[in-house]
Amino acid sequence: MKGSLSDNSTLFCERLTQNLYPTTTYQYNSGGDPDFIPNLTYDQLKDFYKKPYHPSNAWFLTYCDLAPQNHLKFLEENALSKFSSIVPNTSVGDEVRWTEPKVIQETCPPLALGADLERQTKITVALLLNKISDNFESFSLYLLSLLLTRGPNSPFYQNLIEAGLGLDYSPDTGYSAGYREAHFSVGLSGVKEQDVEAVKETIMETLKQVAEEGFEEERIESILHQVEISQKTVTSDFGMQLAGRLHTSWIHGGDPVKSLQYNTTIARLRKEMAAGPFFQNLIKKYFLSNPHKLTFIMKPDESYPTKLKEKEEEKIKQIKSTLNQDQISKVIEQAKELKLRQEEKQNVSLLPTLTISDIPRIGINTPIIHKKINGTTVQFLDQPTNGITYLRAIFDISNIPASLQPYVPLFCSILTDMSAGEFDNRELSQKIETYTGGLSMSPFVSNNHSNLDLLEDGAFFHGSCLNRNLDNMFSLIKTVFLDPKFDDLDLLKILLSSRMSQLLESVVDSGTKYASCFSSAGLSDVHYRKELW
Repeated sequence: MKGSLSDNSTLFCERLTQNLYPTTTYQYNSGGDPDFIPNLTYDQLKDFYKKPYHPSNAWFLTYCDLAPQNHLKFLEENALSKFSSIVPNTSVGDEVRWTEPKVIQETCPPLALGADLERQTKITVALLLNKISDNFESFSLYLLSLLLTRGPNSPFYQNLIEAGLGLDYSPDTGYSAGYREAHFSVGLSGVKEQDVEAVKETIMETLKQVAEEGFEEERIESILHQVEISQKTVTSDFGMQLAGRLHTSWIHGGDPVKSLQYNTTIARLRKEMAAGPFFQNLIKKYFLSNPHKLTFIMKPDESYPTKLKEKEEEKIKQIKSTLNQDQISKVIEQAKELKLRQEEKQNVSLLPTLTISDIPRIGINTPIIHKKINGTTVQFLDQPTNGITYLRAIFDISNIPASLQPYVPLFCSILTDMSAGEFDNRELSQKIETYTGGLSMSPFVSNNHSNLDLLEDGAFFHGSCLNRNLDNMFSLIKTVFLDPKFDDLDLLKILLSSRMSQLLESVVDSGTKYASCFSSAGLSDVHYRKELW
């Protein structure tokens, strides 16, 4: 947990949750807070483990086309029959609602890589919302959060990020449904200290503005279209995705089946929108008339690591002062025993294992149709994609001069965020959301399949759409590739600042990845290019 909480974004989210839910189980770090772990005894750990991790507290979900009887039999024989039933009493209570808003400020370690200390403040405004068991209300508030924050057409993006008050959204921005009672938060990272008050005021003024004006119908339809595509997209972990959608509501008393009935939910939503200013009323109810509002500010403190270390040493010193010599010797012996146990060879036979016999000797043959279109080879795969067409393309970029290669990732990341053809960046974003599941490009590099000393690089393009929107998607792709516009320097600066903020925030969490790329860069041209990109 020390490693996890050394990441500023993780620390920010953890402290935000603890302060927003101060009377329920969410006030505690589920992985253990390093400040309090030394106070935990082994007996306390075992006693706690016996209830939440007992099979009586388990929720089982399977996703397959097999009869469930065999699964239930296996669970009964291998797990449930080995335990006596208990009442775990693990239900989470309601948070005690506040009668007035709160403002809390904390500190954190500064970002690495010499980032400007004057632009490292994070601020968010968070509000406690509905019970997650209310599926329709949860879905409606989730859509509202997308309307408020997603993309350059959203009011918060325009009033906060485009206005230059910060570099990017703060961590946890959006609708958070992983709790008994959901919450919404919005704020900024990379804020100057003198702009903190302006950010707070802008957030509330934006909510008042939207409550008065509402959203354009085209904007609402584009977000609903994105939701429709997300529900139809079938991936290799589709079952796990379904489990993720329904489990939080289920364990807190909601109907798990209703969590998956999006057509019924959207039909009701359209009926509610036709009856009156639906989203405006949600804003007034949950955002403007809600006293359970937390303004959370986190500022960098260069002495934070030193203070943390001194605090830990003092705590250890205090604990040691309560022990006699025999107890100290016992702790030392237990530490040695633990070390030996951790170094023991593990019995891997206890783990589920895939053997060679489980794998068919003859693979499934997927028929691929090859065609030439205007001299370009195109492959077609006819698969059950749930009404979605997927496009993949790799562009050869081997002729790009070495001096320009470092800019390939940047070019790829902003290509669909700039203006193109007759559309400015906002209009283009709206069209992409209305007619596609997203258009994106990323750099691609790999070894040659026949010669590992040779590299193959390219730009990998990905697009998807509902079958009915295929012509519209290709029209947008044509516009983006044949008539891109990079002359809006103010927009380019906003995108660069946001990208820089994201990279700085990722250093701690992705440190191993960066170290691996850097250390292997001298091994081959492929590794060098991966480190460059």
